Amino acid sequence: MNTIEEAKSGRAKCRTCKKTISKDELRFGLEVENEFSDEPATHWYHIHCAAAKLPIELKEVLNRYKGKIDNLTELNETMDAALKSGKVKPTKFPHIDKAPIGRASCIQCNQIIEKSTFRVGSYRDPKEGVINVNIPCGNSRVQHKRNKYSSMSYHKY
Repeated sequence: MNTIEEAKSGRAKCRTCKKTISKDELRFGLEVENEFSDEPATHWYHIHCAAAKLPIELKEVLNRYKGKIDNLTELNETMDAALKSGKVKPTKFPHIDKAPIGRASCIQCNQIIEKSTFRVGSYRDPKEGVINVNIPCGNSRVQHKRNKYSSMSYHKY
């Protein structure tokens, strides 16, 4: 579960700015799937870095957090600005977004997904192998099998 806590030591580094998170400084922990264990891993962020990069996840945790947070209004402004910019990457699958560049290709039909075209991103669970998913590709709606080596596949929408 995502969390906010005081850093227990000064060894963790922020995943955004790569700077050390000082001991007793508030930090945001994002729980992520661990490829090497059944237990999830935690990625740590400075609170202000998480506000810019992960505003949706941080807002959820801030609503549960009972402790005092300095500059809360500044954090809320940063989160709102990040959400309005449209540059926040989705962390939950499946999701729909606009292709930021024109290099991705559809896993189903192998066509290039043009810049600013809507696409659907889906996640493949490494434990289950190939998963069949109904996703529209162009004008057709067919089942497809994703590449067993890809962790995320994009589809034209």
